[in-house]
Amino acid sequence: MNEPITLHQFTRSSCDLFIRLIQQSKQDTDITDSSVDWYPSLIDLLSSYPPSQPWIPIWDLCYILYFQPSHLDLENWLESIDPTPSGDPWTLLKHHLLRGHTQEVIDTLSTLHLNTHEQGMVHTLIDLIESKETMPWLVWHETVLDTLHYYSHVPDDVHPDLVGLFLILSGNEDAIWSMGSYFESIVAIINYSRPSMNARSLAEYTQARGYMDKENQVYAYLMMGYLEEALACMGPWLQAHLGYALIAVGAKVVDQEILDPVYYTIEDYALTIAHEQDLWEEAVIYLSACQNESWIIRLLNDPSFVNKELETLSSMVKLCIRYQLPQTERLVRKMMGHQLERQGEWKLATIQYGKALDTSSLDRMAEVIMNKYLKEKEAVLEVVMDSALKQSSRYAVLMDYNQFKTHLNSKDYTNASRLSLKLMKSVHLLPHFDSVLFIDILSILEDKTQYYKSGELIQLIQIFENSIKEPSVVLATYYQLHHTPLPAPIVIAKIRERIAYKAAISQAQS
Repeated sequence: MNEPITLHQFTRSSCDLFIRLIQQSKQDTDITDSSVDWYPSLIDLLSSYPPSQPWIPIWDLCYILYFQPSHLDLENWLESIDPTPSGDPWTLLKHHLLRGHTQEVIDTLSTLHLNTHEQGMVHTLIDLIESKETMPWLVWHETVLDTLHYYSHVPDDVHPDLVGLFLILSGNEDAIWSMGSYFESIVAIINYSRPSMNARSLAEYTQARGYMDKENQVYAYLMMGYLEEALACMGPWLQAHLGYALIAVGAKVVDQEILDPVYYTIEDYALTIAHEQDLWEEAVIYLSACQNESWIIRLLNDPSFVNKELETLSSMVKLCIRYQLPQTERLVRKMMGHQLERQGEWKLATIQYGKALDTSSLDRMAEVIMNKYLKEKEAVLEVVMDSALKQSSRYAVLMDYNQFKTHLNSKDYTNASRLSLKLMKSVHLLPHFDSVLFIDILSILEDKTQYYKSGELIQLIQIFENSIKEPSVVLATYYQLHHTPLPAPIVIAKIRERIAYKAAISQAQS
């Protein structure tokens, strides 16, 4: 017996096994293949957690009926749910024979005190039992029927239960049902009457027979093939794991138009382990099998997860990539971006927003970064130069401005002048930012080289005159940060004079 484990360990190990079911289901691997070792691992797990041990017979029955395409060997399973009852030797013989315990029958018969007639019949019975495995079944069955006919009239001193043993061995179904319990009778009928019975024919047979006793009803439903009814008798863990396993092996046919109820039980189970055991990654793994990513998004939008530490969120992103959950990945990256932004890690936040395709957050970041730059003399443009971020029009402008400033600082006025015009014409330029650009290009306008063409200078004049119709405090403030403090009217006049001067020279040269 394995060492007992805690509920937390049991839940995590259950998820490991569920992952193997998901992988095999996606790879279209035959889950019944003998090389698959998931089932022994499952039984070991159930054995290690005492509250789950009663579930083992349910799995065993499903393994026999649905997980292995072979003979319906139910003897050991029956013993696990209903051990052979005790009683007088003749009662014990009846139960052993019904259950297929042939060696126990032979051993018990050898202990009985029998009269002469009974001794002969017992010797014949033992011969028939021993020859069952060596003779072709039909030949053996005919031999049993002939023997039974021979003993149709027996002396009064023969114990009546001895004849009953011959009736069981002959596969007389009426006699079997009258002598055995429901599941004993099923085992005996498979052994002595219908040896070719498989799961499908067993379902048809048991459906016709019916089952009225509420005790062990889940087993009867499984035999009948009533999987929905069987699962309804189970708790959340069994419904989720056994239900998905039945779908994975094809035993439970899923309607392509309607989401199977099993997936709703998986969702309920996932919610439970997330909120009660703080197993969020495991919950996402379970939900990944449900063909509905919106369930995962709904789960992770819970404040209990949103406020998790960055390490937890980062681990969840890796999980989303592994399980190909793009929408969920974007959601978690957005959460990471918000946390990083609150911590002042603007570059890292921007990267996460970009990977999350979160254009609204990128737009906001662009404004936050630029506003800080415009108000602080020593401020540095914290811009991530990644083309993927151009999905945000505002951030694309910020990237262009950053590139413009790089050219400007390195006195690459050719590229700087080109970019300045592009920025001024952009409809996504931040409010009053054109004033900033005019102050930035003063160094270009003051250079002796003519970097703007005549038509471009005319455009600059038009843009400048429009921009000063509503004078902005940004103009004077920004100028003071980077030049000698001057009143706004003087700054405006200075810019106007330099543009006009360059325009006049350009006109004269043309």
